[in-house]
Amino acid sequence: MNKKILIWSITAALAGFLFGFDTVVISGAEKTLQHIWNSSDVFHGTVVIGMALWGTVIGALLGSFPTNKLGRKKTLIWIGVFYTVSAIGSGLANDPYTFALFRFLGGLGVGASTIAAPAYISEIAPAKDRGKLVGLYQFNIVFGILIAFLSNYLLNDIGENAWRWMVGIEAIPAALYTIITLSIPKSPRWLLTKLRNSEAKNVLRVINPGVDPEQLMMEIKDEMNNTIPNENIFMKKYRLPLILAFLIAFFNQLSGINALLYYAPRILTEAGLEESSALLSSIGVGITNLLFTLLGITLIDKLGRKQLMYIGSFGYIISLSLVSAAFFFNWEGGAVPIFLFLFIAAHAIGQGTVIWVFISEIFPNHLRGYGQSFGSSVHWVLAAVVPSLVPVLFSTIGAGMVFLIFAIMMVFQLLFVIFMMPETKGISLEQLGKTLIKTDNSKTLKKVASVAVIMFFTFSCKETTKSSLDSETTSENIVYTEETLYRPNFHFTPKENWMNDPNGMFFLNDTYHLFFQYYPEGNKWGPMHWGHATSKDLITWTENPIALYPDELGYIFSGSAVVDLKNTSGFGDGTTPPIVAIFTHHDPIKERKGLIDFENQSIAYSIDEGKTWIKYANNPVLKNPGIKNFRDPKVVWDEDHQQWVMALAADDRTKFYSSKNLKEWAFISDFGNDIGAHGGVWECPDFFPMQSENSNETKWILLQSLNPGGPNGGSATQYFIGDFDGKTFKLDEDFKKQLDLKKAIWLDHGMDNYASVTWNNANGKNPISIGWMSNWLYAQDVPTETWRSSMTLPRELKLNKTENGFLICSEPVDQLENYYSDKITKEDIEFKEKTVLIDGKTIDLTKSVIDIKLTNLTADAYTFTLSNTIGNNLKFGLDNIEKYLFIDRQSSGLTNFSEAFGKHVTKAPLTKEYQEARIKIILDKTSIELFFNNGQEVLTEIFFPNEPFDKLTIESSRKEAKISTLNANKLNINNN
Repeated sequence: MNKKILIWSITAALAGFLFGFDTVVISGAEKTLQHIWNSSDVFHGTVVIGMALWGTVIGALLGSFPTNKLGRKKTLIWIGVFYTVSAIGSGLANDPYTFALFRFLGGLGVGASTIAAPAYISEIAPAKDRGKLVGLYQFNIVFGILIAFLSNYLLNDIGENAWRWMVGIEAIPAALYTIITLSIPKSPRWLLTKLRNSEAKNVLRVINPGVDPEQLMMEIKDEMNNTIPNENIFMKKYRLPLILAFLIAFFNQLSGINALLYYAPRILTEAGLEESSALLSSIGVGITNLLFTLLGITLIDKLGRKQLMYIGSFGYIISLSLVSAAFFFNWEGGAVPIFLFLFIAAHAIGQGTVIWVFISEIFPNHLRGYGQSFGSSVHWVLAAVVPSLVPVLFSTIGAGMVFLIFAIMMVFQLLFVIFMMPETKGISLEQLGKTLIKTDNSKTLKKVASVAVIMFFTFSCKETTKSSLDSETTSENIVYTEETLYRPNFHFTPKENWMNDPNGMFFLNDTYHLFFQYYPEGNKWGPMHWGHATSKDLITWTENPIALYPDELGYIFSGSAVVDLKNTSGFGDGTTPPIVAIFTHHDPIKERKGLIDFENQSIAYSIDEGKTWIKYANNPVLKNPGIKNFRDPKVVWDEDHQQWVMALAADDRTKFYSSKNLKEWAFISDFGNDIGAHGGVWECPDFFPMQSENSNETKWILLQSLNPGGPNGGSATQYFIGDFDGKTFKLDEDFKKQLDLKKAIWLDHGMDNYASVTWNNANGKNPISIGWMSNWLYAQDVPTETWRSSMTLPRELKLNKTENGFLICSEPVDQLENYYSDKITKEDIEFKEKTVLIDGKTIDLTKSVIDIKLTNLTADAYTFTLSNTIGNNLKFGLDNIEKYLFIDRQSSGLTNFSEAFGKHVTKAPLTKEYQEARIKIILDKTSIELFFNNGQEVLTEIFFPNEPFDKLTIESSRKEAKISTLNANKLNINNN
């Protein structure tokens, strides 16, 4: 073993000596202090004794912050200072409150040391020796305990101030520890998280002299690159290590170990020993603890952590059962000390040796401090609660019953070890992080639930009958789950976790491919991947394995994919055309450092129709020229000029690039400065030619999303119509006049259609688009936990020439009609007062398409209302007075998850009063898509009712109007 590592590890582990000494030294003085201050059992247990433990809890809860911010080394130095001041202050205290205050300060040092010391040692230790080196911390704890017991025994007879010497003498080792800690280096893994690479490299050379430090740094950085800025240990991806840390800490304290250590003399006195013999037996407890801890440290890297926990669990069960029996049957003499020594041996070789090693191993580098803080906090909260209750419990239910409860809890610990605990010996910290984070933990979590159920029935059997009866009384009520109430029937939604922008869509061999921004480890935005789904008809979707993963260049942001039919890229094999994905590499490390050039464009290619992808070796293919927001490339083949054209979002404009081979790109022009909406950053462009439906003209269309700045707040997609000469995009003159008048022209006025882009190589006349059906104002807060967000229905875009110029209309794809069923038709419905059009008995309003033609319209407001029996309602319609379409979701159900959701009525302004109008309504559980007059205006919004809507009504306020025709179709489909 490297001698320097051993010395550094021993130095850091000496924090454990002070931990052990500080924790147990009070046991020799506690009875004297209760006598001289005349404290009640409750005050003595919770304040005089318990205050140090609550300091430990606070130190454990907050210790991760200095450990991560200041570093492991500086935190250890401050821990030494806290111990020194605490010891001196406690020894000089003249009242219980001052004493408790200084003991609280020492507790802060204890709690913080359980985070900083194991973290430091685990991060400098080679994998093969990590167990025994981190185990030195536990050895020093028990060594400190032994010395505290010995010190108490030697100082017991020096007079009435013996208690002051007992608690004050700790200042000597504490001051020495503080000084020698100045000599150790900083943790290399902590240095790398702070981007102090040169310092980290120097330490790594010493730790692993035979290994290239650059290789070690790359392994550590690889883990860092796949993490989220400001993420926390409570994210779904860290669920397993979190549960493991909780349970090992939980069972550690429910063994009763700290209750025994704090009250060893009292327990032995209650067992029939004289006070002096009890103190002497306490030394025996310390020696046993030390010897078996040494044995555990020797074995931990040979047998492994799990095997030691097996040994300890069986030892716990046997010894605690015997101690309980001794108190129940009044076995006097040496029986109780022997059984307690057996208990201490079981603890020392099992939990005592393993806990701090195990918790320091199971969390990734950048969250190790926080993970240990969590595990340590659980440990110390229970370490404060359990010993604080011991005096009261002993006097009420008796010592025998207390130890019987501890024995039962150790049976559950054995189940935890058998079914849940992984083996960590000999595995690098980085590899452990990948294994415990990415593995399918569903089976393990089911075992957690099983153990929890057994524990519940063991301790709560008297409540079981009552709970069962309560369940029966509510069985007649309908219980809506998140899945049944909110998961869409036919809009594409991932099975689980976060999704946003659609990207990379292409059509080939009768299959539509949809890629999307995806974070597979949580339900909020995280390190972006490309998710993948396929469909034969754009309506029913199959979710496929993830297509593109983050790598050393960064996250995989939005982009596009093209079918390279002419094999201009050279990636093809001559038979199957290559698919080339063009995407943004987003480097989170550069972004955190405050650099500008953290977004670059890269490519990947597939030669098996999008099933698997190979990233191009010379990425990035388009480097950042010094623009902060430089992303979301959309590529199209320009047939007239025989080139690939890329539209790229760049802060407040679109930049155009050209290429002959998709690998080399040249800047040709930009567009958008002071044109259109600029309330936020431009993102996710699309660029393609379209032929007019009612003329022979072809125009180029630029879709350009932005966030924020949408017509009704938040994110939305605007569009521009013009001409492209191979280099420059120039607005059509008539469209420019419209734009000057309206300032911005929107593809969808609703709150929930963002980043709309089209399919490449689609076989129809007109392009087909799809958008992300959410809004950045509230997307991460919507009330679904398993998954977050859906896509809009795919829409066919049509270019129409009107008297005012060109206009894009959007209509749902024709394939939707293949799923129509249960059709109802109504004609000549005159209305003024609220009139029921559809109820849930005729058509299922959670999956339906409704076409309505309104006639005899005047200057009036025409309001449709979707409602349910509990008062939720969604209003929408046409205001022919103020001339706008609207959706009002203010009373639609759940809205309080965000101030921006349901804050106001969404409006789409119209240019005139209508005498008749056609409205297509598409409903899918939690979304509405309104298409007005064949898609001249569109509004898309989501909503979250407390139960499904089952009625549709219409009303006006002034003069009777008429629905000349109403066609409603249930959709016979359920994707999810």
